[in-house]
Amino acid sequence: MHIVSEKISRNHAHLILDGSRLELIDLGSTNGTFLNSELLEKNQTAVLEAGDEIRFGDQTFFIKSI
Repeated sequence: MHIVSEKISRNHAHLILDGSRLELIDLGSTNGTFLNSELLEKNQTAVLEAGDEIRFGDQTFFIKSI
């Protein structure tokens, strides 16, 4: 997915779908990656669940189902 925003780094984060498991990894972005309002550390992997909120810069997304 490609999102155009001045507040999102060119290589901001990875979303990885492995079977029924969805993972989010921050790639050292300038403005951070947030999961449920918590800042992820650089290269930190988080497993996403339905209902989670992820934010890249000024863009917010909600995980409806996995």
